[in-house]
Amino acid sequence: MDSGRNESKSLPVASFWENASLVQKQRLTSIAECVMLMEQQHTVITKSAFEQDQIVRENFTKRLCRRGDINVGHIVEAENEIRDWR
Repeated sequence: MDSGRNESKSLPVASFWENASLVQKQRLTSIAECVMLMEQQHTVITKSAFEQDQIVRENFTKRLCRRGDINVGHIVEAENEIRDWR
């Protein structure tokens, strides 16, 4: 009789652990998807910030050139230093 009880108890226990495992897998999948989306968002934000920074630098440099505060040689030199820094 005891073996019959153990078998009947083991089915619900096995079912519980199977369900618990599925829930954990779903949670891990959700976390992985969230991390992937956050990485994509970070990449887009970084790219956008870099592009905006570049536009601001170009506009500022153009104004300086128009005013005569800086010459083209200085600009080329500065751009080369920035490329080397990256």
